[in-house]
Amino acid sequence: MGRLFPELEKLLREKVDFNPQAGFSRDGGIGMRAEFDRTVAVDGQAGCILRAYRDHQMSADMTFLNRNWPSIRKAIRYLIDQDYNEDGILDGAQHNTLDAAWYGHIPWLSSLYLAALHAGEAMAKEMNDDAFAAQCRAIHVRGAANFVKAMWKPEYGLFPVSRNGTG
Repeated sequence: MGRLFPELEKLLREKVDFNPQAGFSRDGGIGMRAEFDRTVAVDGQAGCILRAYRDHQMSADMTFLNRNWPSIRKAIRYLIDQDYNEDGILDGAQHNTLDAAWYGHIPWLSSLYLAALHAGEAMAKEMNDDAFAAQCRAIHVRGAANFVKAMWKPEYGLFPVSRNGTG
């Protein structure tokens, strides 16, 4: 929808996701069902950040990002706070849009977190928020390495056996 109706998507970000009267909380959490259920779902939170980055990329100028950066930054910070040791892997209860809190290393949720950090770094750089960009990058780099160590199980055949193109 964001590619077909970019202005509508930007409106949704501003009127729902980043609006304190609808889904946005002071701590940066975005309620997964706006004002009807303010429970923060990791996948929904990361998705809002990623959609905000897409919406900015589809903009002709910095207006959208300038208006929304404080909220986007808070939303990213909210996710970082769910990564207690900032190793790039989410910790504790990880509520998601399947209406459950999952625990442990959840590839689906941590991969969305890493993607949100990557987008956050790019937006922070554009906003000249160098310290926050560096923090996002550092966690993302640690997370990319830790993700493979913690969640790659070669016995399940999730990655090729050989990285030299032979298998």
